Amino acid sequence: KSDTTYEAKVGLSYVSEYGYASDPSYWTIDLFHYGSTSGKDWMRLENAVYWTITRMSENSYYAFTVLSPGNVNGGNVSYDGCVRPTFNLVSSVKISRGQGTESDPFRIEV
Repeated sequence: KSDTTYEAKVGLSYVSEYGYASDPSYWTIDLFHYGSTSGKDWMRLENAVYWTITRMSENSYYAFTVLSPGNVNGGNVSYDGCVRPTFNLVSSVKISRGQGTESDPFRIEV
């Protein structure tokens, strides 16, 4: 069986996707105080801060960032920051192997 390569557009996650990636029991916690959920959110990156695509309504030069402890904050988009590309899959697609790293990428099956 040969591997098939699929090319598509990627983007940044919405801040709400980060919130809903946690255990549902934490969904009522304000994202600015999400640090206490750090072990319960699979989108949290230890020792990394990354941007989301969600802009802050008060100031279009600010977007939400996910901080290393797990909470969310706003930052000026003109500052350097890490990005975490993402894409969405239909529910029939499953990860068959891989760790999602450069040396061991996810392999998916349809």
